[in-house]
Amino acid sequence: MTEDIIVSRTTPASAMSAKAFAHWGLNKIAYIKQTELNGTPVYAVHAANGEPLAAAPARDLAAALVLQNELTPVDAH
Repeated sequence: MTEDIIVSRTTPASAMSAKAFAHWGLNKIAYIKQTELNGTPVYAVHAANGEPLAAAPARDLAAALVLQNELTPVDAH
């Protein structure tokens, strides 16, 4: 019996430019991170390149905002 060998065709992170890395997933994912805004705890939503997009008082509301914009929510710590 032979085994199939899968060859990865991804680019190593070290070969990507900083600009390309910042825009990787830009139109696919949004990061959700708990933080504070004017002393109030909120869940911030950021684009893949770090640009702030929104803030919500609860994580489920932040995720709903992301999903409504056809992006995949990803938690950032």
